[in-house]
Amino acid sequence: MIIEDSAIKDQLKAVSYGQSQITDASHLFVFCNYSKVTNDHIDAYFSLKYEIEQVDISNFKGYADFIKSDVMNRTLVEKNQWTSNQVYITLGNLLNACSELKIDACPMEGFDAEAYNKILDLDKLGLNAAVVAPVGYRSEEDSSQHTCKVRKPIESLFIEYK
Repeated sequence: MIIEDSAIKDQLKAVSYGQSQITDASHLFVFCNYSKVTNDHIDAYFSLKYEIEQVDISNFKGYADFIKSDVMNRTLVEKNQWTSNQVYITLGNLLNACSELKIDACPMEGFDAEAYNKILDLDKLGLNAAVVAPVGYRSEEDSSQHTCKVRKPIESLFIEYK
């Protein structure tokens, strides 16, 4: 979801520990995962794949059956974890695009997902708020814009096998 409405962002800020990025940003991206995965979701993906790639859909039957079997045999907790993890792939793409366009973005997990679900009526859509990302151009009055980012040194962040 992309939220621009100030009134909705005010409501979401209240359930995001009062973090100002929610309302300061021009756009708030709310990345959602399915709250219940069904075979219909998997079929819809393969229909889209068929439509885009213009390949005989029967070519994907074995792969689709494998995915259905794998996903449907997971517990509800495992399914929710898997769909939530899928959201981070999209978040990564957003962050890369923002970086390329010199637009600030701030991925955040610090919010009450159940409250977001209620405010945005996500339950009715079979969705769950997994992660949010306020996006916009930095204000000249942003007092933190010149502070150094705290990052681990490369030597302690990566383990190399050569």
